Amino acid sequence: MINSERIKLDSAKAYLIEQGLLGVVEAYGEVTLGPNQKLAPRAEPYPPNLIDLQRLHRFIISRKRTTIMEFGVGWSTLVFCDALSKLKLKFSDEVNRLRRSNPFELHALDNEAKYIEIAEARLPEKLKQHAYFY
Repeated sequence: MINSERIKLDSAKAYLIEQGLLGVVEAYGEVTLGPNQKLAPRAEPYPPNLIDLQRLHRFIISRKRTTIMEFGVGWSTLVFCDALSKLKLKFSDEVNRLRRSNPFELHALDNEAKYIEIAEARLPEKLKQHAYFY
């Protein structure tokens, strides 16, 4: 791995740990995926791509998204729920004044029940309130 990729990966690890997502980093293990590297289809879930997960978490927090629709579940499901939980703590009073029926919810769709079960099992109890699986 070249130095710039190692720096990005180390930065992503540090950010995710700071956000309380140590489990994602631990699941990452020693997998080394470059930003443009593709994984072949397989029967098991893909390992987390920490750089992408960091980018998604930062995007949701910085743009103050209150509802997310996700096509295909995975590690991003956990990251999205964590971001929504943090936003709810910070902005629930303001958002409750809006005409919204589903603030701070993630609606995740997947055609494989197996992956929905895996994604749901990864969620800590406190984050399950944010997730709806279809």
